[in-house]
Amino acid sequence: MVTFARILVRAPNWVGDMAMAAPALAVDTLDVIATDPILQPANWIRFDKRSGVAGRIRGVHAEPEGKLWLATTRGLQHYDGLRFTTWTMADGLPSDELSSLAFDDERTLWVSFAEAGVARRDGDRWVTYGIE
Repeated sequence: MVTFARILVRAPNWVGDMAMAAPALAVDTLDVIATDPILQPANWIRFDKRSGVAGRIRGVHAEPEGKLWLATTRGLQHYDGLRFTTWTMADGLPSDELSSLAFDDERTLWVSFAEAGVARRDGDRWVTYGIE
């Protein structure tokens, strides 16, 4: 199982922290590094459609345990080091097209949508707050 202590992103014409990127930015391929590039040799791992990424990636977050969350244009994805789990409208999200994601101080997951407000994870369900 691969976990990520820190995330460095490589994408065409862009390098940085996806969480800080503008919501309109989306990439098809995400390269992340699992080791500290200063202390150990680089070990880039590529995530793209072939590896299970559902859509264009608009946001990424690493949990303290090193697992990845991806906000994509086709749902929310969680990578546990072995496989992706995907949540979509069929699972209670107000839209499949996510704009970004974040965790609050209580480790609650929040996701935003271009035209459907925000949602937060509450146990096994999603609580949505729509646009008025």
